[in-house]
Amino acid sequence: MRLTFLGGADEVGASSTLVEVAQRRVLVDCGVRMKEDNPLPLIGLLNDLKLDACVLTHAHADHLGAMPIVATTHPHIPIFMTAATLRIATVMLQDALKIMALRHAEGGPPPLYDMRAVEAFMSAVHIVPFNQPFQLIPDELHAMLTPAGHILGAACLTLESRMGTALLTGDVSVDDQVTIPGMTPIKGVRPDIVVVESTYGGRKHSERPAEVKRLVRQTAKVLERGGRVLFPAFAIGRAQEVILILSRAMEQGHLPRVPIHVDGLVRQICQCFTIFPELLTPWLRRRVQKHGNPFFFPDGPAQAIWDPRDRDKLLSNGPAVVVASSGMLTGGPSQLYARQLAKDPNSLIAITGYQDEESPGRAIQNLARQGGGQLRLGDGVVDLKCEVGTYSLSAHADTAQLVAAVAPLRPQRVALVHGDHGARAALRKALLAAGVSQVERPAAGDTLEVQGRPGRTLGGQYRKRREADSAAAPRPALDVEALPKLAEELLKRDTKNQAYTAQELLCCWRDLGGDDSLPLPSLVATLKANGSPFKSDKKRSFLYRLRVDNDGNIVLKGQPRPPRQRKATEPERLEVAMVIAELFGDDMNLHTCKYRLPQRLVVFHFNFPKIALEQHADTLQEVTERTGWRTKVRPEANQFRLIEVATELTPQGWRVRKTPSVHLDRQELVVKISATDKALLKGPAPSSHATIVLRAVEAHFERLTGFRLSFKVVVEQQSGTVTSKAVTSRVVTNAGGQRQPMEMNQAYATIKEAFEAAPHKLYKVGIKNNAYIELAFVSPQIGARYADKLKALEAQLAWPLRVKEHANQHVIKQLAQDIVPGPLRGGVSYHEAQGRVVVTPASPISPQARQEAKRRFLDLTGFELHFK
Repeated sequence: MRLTFLGGADEVGASSTLVEVAQRRVLVDCGVRMKEDNPLPLIGLLNDLKLDACVLTHAHADHLGAMPIVATTHPHIPIFMTAATLRIATVMLQDALKIMALRHAEGGPPPLYDMRAVEAFMSAVHIVPFNQPFQLIPDELHAMLTPAGHILGAACLTLESRMGTALLTGDVSVDDQVTIPGMTPIKGVRPDIVVVESTYGGRKHSERPAEVKRLVRQTAKVLERGGRVLFPAFAIGRAQEVILILSRAMEQGHLPRVPIHVDGLVRQICQCFTIFPELLTPWLRRRVQKHGNPFFFPDGPAQAIWDPRDRDKLLSNGPAVVVASSGMLTGGPSQLYARQLAKDPNSLIAITGYQDEESPGRAIQNLARQGGGQLRLGDGVVDLKCEVGTYSLSAHADTAQLVAAVAPLRPQRVALVHGDHGARAALRKALLAAGVSQVERPAAGDTLEVQGRPGRTLGGQYRKRREADSAAAPRPALDVEALPKLAEELLKRDTKNQAYTAQELLCCWRDLGGDDSLPLPSLVATLKANGSPFKSDKKRSFLYRLRVDNDGNIVLKGQPRPPRQRKATEPERLEVAMVIAELFGDDMNLHTCKYRLPQRLVVFHFNFPKIALEQHADTLQEVTERTGWRTKVRPEANQFRLIEVATELTPQGWRVRKTPSVHLDRQELVVKISATDKALLKGPAPSSHATIVLRAVEAHFERLTGFRLSFKVVVEQQSGTVTSKAVTSRVVTNAGGQRQPMEMNQAYATIKEAFEAAPHKLYKVGIKNNAYIELAFVSPQIGARYADKLKALEAQLAWPLRVKEHANQHVIKQLAQDIVPGPLRGGVSYHEAQGRVVVTPASPISPQARQEAKRRFLDLTGFELHFK
């Protein structure tokens, strides 16, 4: 087995690796550098070679950007990737064509490829699911893609042959992000060589929750003083993280409610997340189920900016947040916004990702350390007077995480790529200390020869799966008769404006239980045949759209369209408006109406739609009968009006402490109040009379709005110069006199506050099955030490609390390496069932040092440390 590194070895950019096994060749990734004078890897070395297959690990430009060139110079080569990677790559390559054409028009270099090359790439794609072995080269090379956790769809690639096994990690993130779970540990294979990224070698990431808290706190300060905040963010992954972090903070009341303007390539990438809910974190999956698009939805804080003419005025309307590409400020709308904000001392430019040495983003960081100065952005120069913040939200694993992922695999060799000299040197040292015997640092053009052992794991799994598929009942083929069923499912899931590759349609059919073995040319012919509900995109022939009429109904090719309804006129709209004014009068619940003339549809925006549907069902029907127009009620409540009504109804003697929290999912408003009249209190709770009043207000609010109102009483107790706050749970009791459980976000905050000063870290708090709250410590043994504290918290929260049953393997192994003096041989052997780990020191350790290490390890983890 031979591996030749064509790019992305001793640098971040132009990643590409050629793997050769028994005269067969596979190219893994082929990206570009962000340098106009030298953008490509050494793909000239491929000109005289026959490639058998390509694999794309993920859709970042430094791994994807040169793939269309390979597809053109090596026609008919199959290119394998996940469905999510294909979806993002489709967006990325179209955007790259625009950017290259624009730069060329401004005097820059000619484009690297054209639309025909992108079409060649798209026609060569084969989608493979995660965690399922497949034949990369029949009877020669098996492969499997496993989640890498870096961005949506990113994969680690395992290659197995009779000549050995290789693991190419691509870019990996071990920690869970807001959007996607972290890397899935590689199990069941023993690679002879691991090719692993080293972007953050020699570094340890800050605790992500602490960084998020710092980011939110600093953003709040800027907004409260009237400033604006710019997050220049990578369009894939980082931008979505930032949008969701800020949106959630605003929804929970931790940030002032201001617009989050989303601009650039970020907008299109956000759409991709709605298509793959199974790849998202549980929290984001629920958000997709609730809103459809988890980023942009009615009454949500995030707003997509589609018209470039809006950019100048959106920053002139008071405090705001902008999330825009590009992440290094090398171009795109983020550079335009940075020019405006740089000269404003009240504003903030927030850097959340890796910045290349030559990028404007790195220049901003350097200038900020010097106290300001002149900054070049594009063709202009501005004075940097704004605040600059740097926050660690990296989607790359750090040294400890990479070692913990690689060392247990016990590879014969490790090759470090995707990092500079210092990063690779530091990671090499850490891997050697962890027991890896041979760690290479190849440069571009270098070749490594690997003497491997025959691999059997993936091949055996593949054969078993094929045998099971053969024995299973036949699945329906995707023919013209089946296309309408597929179209109806897509129309339910997505908007009618969505575009699909042929491969994506085949994947959707597989998810519906159909046969996905139809060859691509046959599928294309089927999609274009009479009776098909799909049509080719006018500008991009490799994409297909649904045929739908104005009413959103599927139309089949060759089928006569129903006569189009005449578009309503403005005088007709005014007549309908007069009828609505007559029927609804001065109903304060009706906020506004939107008129859609082509569909003859009136969309009613009520402040409280649940109440409106109960009260006005007959009136809405009468509107249709009298005008011939259809009616629709927008289901979302007016959050601002909900808050206003709750504030207005708060009884005399009470003060609203902060902006109420609106929980749309359970239709509840939570209002924290404190007593301005101390006579209303009886100890830490309201008096019985005050409780009756508050309960009456809650009931009245529900009758008015359809939402439940929960008052939470905050009691202040002054002791000397120190003020302590005791927050009660919801005042109202149920019919049996039992206390209601504390609101979830408040419960989480109370638990975390209770463990802030504890000697052991509380890693995670989460609701399980809506039945109990689970607390994750480094191990259940440590959690058991806090039994009394947990019992007291249960009484305070009215929630059952349980300690997570499984230990944090990665942390425990890392602590063992940190505590044991000197390097280890063979890594750390982990035995959760026995509550112990076993280590083998590379050099002798004194009995006293061993005893002290055992004591410290038991104290920190609850596990026993054994020396071998």
